[in-house]
Amino acid sequence: TFDGFLKAYRESTDDEESRDDEQMHLLPPLHQGDTLERSTVAATERFTVGPIRYTEASLVHKLEELGIGRPSTYAPTISTILKREYIIKEDREATQKFYNEMLGCEGDAPYFCEPWVADLVVAQHMKSPAMLAILPLQDWLATDGEVRYQGNPADERINIPAIPRHYWRYRMHVGLEELIGNDKLNAHLRNLIDAAGRGR
Repeated sequence: TFDGFLKAYRESTDDEESRDDEQMHLLPPLHQGDTLERSTVAATERFTVGPIRYTEASLVHKLEELGIGRPSTYAPTISTILKREYIIKEDREATQKFYNEMLGCEGDAPYFCEPWVADLVVAQHMKSPAMLAILPLQDWLATDGEVRYQGNPADERINIPAIPRHYWRYRMHVGLEELIGNDKLNAHLRNLIDAAGRGR
């Protein structure tokens, strides 16, 4: 083992308990050829949850909480935020209609495009009678909760349909080598393709 950044930086503390806790999490001194004994193995499963989205009311509440503006300026502030696309106002009615009518699902549409929803979208495109099924790359990646982009969805936007001359862009958050080596994702995508009868 090597010290890494700890060689240059160790946080000092006056608290005896914190110091003991830090020592407990450091690796003991190891030398080449030492035999290691396993004391315990702990398997931990964690799920990522995206940040809660603002409604207009909760955004106003947050502005009040942060001391930004006053009641008479909230409407123009929100209007400016929308115009500059710092936030995108979602059309929940259109989302709900697509979820119920196009995907054939019942109940309320989930707020985020969960991997199982992305599966339905991809499967629908794959099963279409068209000779080619052309989907944005992020639709494919969204089918895997670990591979999909976890940041701001606006960063993934490819184009703005309302602006015909808008440039096309997409920032990859994973390298091609990583995607090629991801057996789980590739097997899942292969299953989607085969299930639609578009396999080899």
